[in-house]
Amino acid sequence: MQRVDPQIVGWWRDFQYPCQWRYPDLTPSEVLTFRQIKVERIAGSELKRATWLWSRRPRLILGSSALSYVIMVACTAVALSVPAFGFFLAGIWLTMWILVIAADTIRYVRWRRDYEMALDRLLRLSNVI
Repeated sequence: MQRVDPQIVGWWRDFQYPCQWRYPDLTPSEVLTFRQIKVERIAGSELKRATWLWSRRPRLILGSSALSYVIMVACTAVALSVPAFGFFLAGIWLTMWILVIAADTIRYVRWRRDYEMALDRLLRLSNVI
């Protein structure tokens, strides 16, 4: 039996990751304010780490609006209207968009997991101090 490439297994695991986040999608200082923790009580290095991770938040290729999805469907419909090789063209177009959506999802999930670990450390240290 052949072994599956670990990178593909990692992609699949990230794509199937449950989207139940422990913290709202806010900057570290806003999370601290939301939790009613004073910023002065926080270790500077952990706050810098969380802020750095927040600044590395991935920009979604398709954006956050529905406009890109409408364009995707419209272009697929136009491709289907092309005689002879329209189905082939639409298939390639849809495959490309499925890969883009998967890449967006996986990048965001990986970033979010790292960001939540940084927030966990930040909040844990704020409770100790």
